[in-house]
Amino acid sequence: RLDIPLEYVAAASLVAASSIIGRRAAVRPKVNDPWDEHATLWGLVVAQPGELKSPSIAMALKPIEALEHKERDKWKQAEIELRKKRAVLSERESVARSQLKNAIKNADGTEALAEKVLEETHADLIKIEHKLAQGGRRFICNDATTEKLAELCQANPYGLMLSRDELSGWFEMLTKAGREGDRQFFLEAWTGASGHSYDRIGRGSPYIPHICLSLFGTIQPGKLKYFVTSAGQDGGEADGLLQRFQILLFPDSRGPRKFIDESPNKEAQENYQNVFDNLAALKWQSLFSLKNGIALDGPEGSPYYYFHFEDEAQSRANEWFIELEAQIDLINVDAFKALMGKYRGLMPRLALNYFLIEVSAERITTQKIPLEAVEFAIEWCKHLEAHARKLWAPNINPALMPAKALAKRILEGTVEDRTSLSQIQQKNWSKLTKVKDVKLGVNQLEKWGWLKQEVLETQGAPSTIILLNPELPL
Repeated sequence: RLDIPLEYVAAASLVAASSIIGRRAAVRPKVNDPWDEHATLWGLVVAQPGELKSPSIAMALKPIEALEHKERDKWKQAEIELRKKRAVLSERESVARSQLKNAIKNADGTEALAEKVLEETHADLIKIEHKLAQGGRRFICNDATTEKLAELCQANPYGLMLSRDELSGWFEMLTKAGREGDRQFFLEAWTGASGHSYDRIGRGSPYIPHICLSLFGTIQPGKLKYFVTSAGQDGGEADGLLQRFQILLFPDSRGPRKFIDESPNKEAQENYQNVFDNLAALKWQSLFSLKNGIALDGPEGSPYYYFHFEDEAQSRANEWFIELEAQIDLINVDAFKALMGKYRGLMPRLALNYFLIEVSAERITTQKIPLEAVEFAIEWCKHLEAHARKLWAPNINPALMPAKALAKRILEGTVEDRTSLSQIQQKNWSKLTKVKDVKLGVNQLEKWGWLKQEVLETQGAPSTIILLNPELPL
């Protein structure tokens, strides 16, 4: 109804669903290797202002927001009861402490019993304090300091979604001096399996056995360019953070938006909400049991199921892995090579998400991940790679940006036939300020058939001019 690119909704909904599954499940993409990939995904939508990113993504996130509101209402009631119990236990602890003091003073032989009562009461009180500190179950967070986010992850070990409408501020925050610890926290949160510890005055030195965080946001192309450039150079920002946004969708600009005035499809909305409700209710877990060979792994406090591919799906996955490694080997741009290297885990993660979503909808009842889930994941990887190549184009082919800038000047008529390269450089236009960039742009346009170069001999150094293709729509 908004007439927007479907990528806006697809990215947000997929990341939101993955955050609910979180580290409750993992896929083992190989038959014998215990290599695990959890469901966690990071997503980023790239588009200009005014493209209706925010309203379309808000619609996509409605189901998880509804789950968050339900849990907050439940927590309000639970918190009241917990505070009542804490008040009673505090009084009991005070009485038990007095009884132990009197027993020790009177030496009447009741010290051991009094000490045991005090210990048990104090232990119950600590449990209540811990529950109050953790709060209720959380599904989504929109803004929090890294320290608070770490506490939320500690209280929700199976996963949490961080959604930021505009991620440029988040990126900028992580580039500031003194925020290295925050950056490391997010780098570790991506796998869903890494632990994290931090030391802060007033907060002690808490340790989180594993952080599981799904991250989603939007950003404008102009603001993202700096971070792409930084990630492609040697330095602290070339650490793979940007490449972790694997569900990165950068749809092309569209023509005039259609005027549409239709009622919402209520049945589709209900079906969509049901997917998230079933995931949150762990409906997929009820369809499996350890008796059927679904194994558990992980720490005692938060174990997870892990799944393998069916035989046909495993064969298709193996073929794809071999093709991917051959493709990665041919890439000579480090930043893009790092991105494509993460597709090793992306495809299995996508297959796992597809599998558990369809199991929750009772459309798949197999105990192993089927071929259709792997095919779905492979098609998604193809689509995501096309968007990634668009984003990383300046790194993959440095000539593209100056070529685009020069092509624009040619079409505007500000660069005419028989203009010299030095004259173009002297104009000091964006992306064409250096002789090297002008030469890159001219060479690229020559390959595309826009122009030819001709060297003119002069009394001084030779001068190169461009001869425009007469068939250009000038």
